[in-house]
Parts: sequence; C-alpha cells; structure tokens
Amino acid sequence: MLTERPRALAFTAVCAALAVGGLWTVLGLLGDRLPDPMAVHWGGSAPDRSQAPSVFGAQLTGLYLLGALFAASIPWRADLGRRAVRRSLGAGLGLWTGVAIGATGGIAAANLDAASWELAVLDGGDAAIMAAFAIGAPLLGALVGFALAAGPDRASRSVAIPAAELPAGAKVAWSGRQGSPVSYGFAIAASALLLYAALIVESDASVPLTAFGLVAVWAVYALFNGVAVTVGARGVQLRLGLFGWPRVRIALEDIVSARAEDLSPADVGGWGYRVGPARTAVMLRGGECLVLARTGGREFAVSVDGAAEAAALVNGLLKRAEAA
Repeated sequence: MLTERPRALAFTAVCAALAVGGLWTVLGLLGDRLPDPMAVHWGGSAPDRSQAPSVFGAQLTGLYLLGALFAASIPWRADLGRRAVRRSLGAGLGLWTGVAIGATGGIAAANLDAASWELAVLDGGDAAIMAAFAIGAPLLGALVGFALAAGPDRASRSVAIPAAELPAGAKVAWSGRQGSPVSYGFAIAASALLLYAALIVESDASVPLTAFGLVAVWAVYALFNGVAVTVGARGVQLRLGLFGWPRVRIALEDIVSARAEDLSPADVGGWGYRVGPARTAVMLRGGECLVLARTGGREFAVSVDGAAEAAALVNGLLKRAEAA
C-alpha cells in the first residue's frame, strides 16, 4: 500500500524503470527488424517524420525521466495518509507508465519488418495493435496503481483553536507566506514538453505557438507560485502570486470562527483556487491550512504554515469585537 513516502517513491522508481526499460528492451530485441531511420509520426495512415532508433530512444528516455522526476517530487508534499491522494498518485503513475509503454509498443509494431520508414504504413492490423497498446496499457496501469493505494484514511486532523487574549485597543497582526513547489514543477515540466514538441514538429507555426505556450505557462506560475496571508483588525487578506495580485479580502464581520485543519488537494477538488459547493480554497500544498467559517455557512481555506497561530488571532479579534 502506498501509505508511506518511501513506498510511494519506490513505486515511482518502478514505473520509471518499466517505462525506460520497456523502451530499450523493445528497441534492443526488435532492432534488426526495424528500419533505420524509423517512422515516429504519421499524418493519417502515411508516415511523415522519421528518426534513428537511438535518437528516438534517447528523446523518449529524457521525456520519461523528466516525468518521473516531477512525479517523485509529489510525495514530499502530498498527504499520503489520505486514500484519495494515494489513489490519485498511484493511478496517475500507472497511467503515465501505460502511455509510455503503449507509445513504444505501438510505434515499434507499425515499423516492424518495414523495408524503410516511408513504408511503415498503418494498416488495419497495426492500427489495432497501436489502439490496444494506447488504450489497454494506460488503463491497466491506472487500475494497478489504484489497487496498490488501498487502505484506510488517516483520521482527519481538525483542531479547534482557542481565542488569543488581546488587550482592548492593542494593534495586532499576523502574516505568513506559503510557496507552491507543485506550480514550479508544473511550469518546468510543461516548458520541457513544449520545447520537446517544438523540436519534433516541423511546422512554421511551431515557434510562435511554443512561445505563446511558454508565456501562458509562466503566467500561470506567476499567479499561483505562492500566497501571502495577513490577519489584522479588519479581517484576513490573501495576496496571490509574485506580484500580490489578485487579492482576496474577508472582512472580520464576515467570519464566524477560525480553525486549523490538515487538508489535501483531494479534499478541496485540486490545486490552485478552488470553488466547491460548501468551501472555497486556495490550495498550494497539502497539510496545515487556515479554515475560516463564514456567515452564510460557507468556509474559506488556505494552505499556509502557522495556521494555528493565525486562527488563534482571528478568534481573539472576533472575541474582542464581540465584547466591544
């Protein structure tokens, strides 16, 4: 069961070994039956791009290892005590491994025994093999990863925070900032994929499209790379991203109480700014979160270190305002 970080990292390593090992096993065993260069892309049923098998293998190896490195960073921040998190991680790794194996097997099947790469035409049999690899392997991998993540949830930790004792008229404030390693990993991985696509796609539009994609990726990173939280007499303020924008303000009179709670992205619907039926959340990493119960019944949660201290101050400010 993926109940501990070492086991999650071991499963990631196994998936990476299967993807890379399967790639080079196929190229090694079938090397004398594959054309050199071999077809690696088809426009319809006819191949339109080729590469030497060694170059094809080296490029896919780099892509697979980059994906494994990104996946290996997730267990360091994810709350593996939650079954939903383990299942998402396990199914995602299994799906990624299946896609890698399916792509390798499908492309090799289409090139098998072809006299040249131009003759690696996708006939009905090859198309069926590629479809079986492309659909069956990812589904099997996702099911295996999902099954390995079985086990009970760790008990959710929601801590009621007593109000801090605040002298009347004293000016008090609390501030904290939380970074997002996941957004940085996403930006690096997405940039690498865009650059890889630009290298293998021969098109006049590839350069401007890649540039636009890189700008979009890093713009998203700038918005969600971190959050600064400030608690003061007027309430709670959040400033997102590199430039402190956009901002979210929650007035003190709109807050009923505050608490600290361990939450994961699976609890709030994913990463980033999430709006659910009963709770809005800014989720940048799993773990300690400041949760505000608001008038009207909705909650607002933000992942930030020191959430217990922030909640104590919010409750103290509410107590002082009520006394006044």
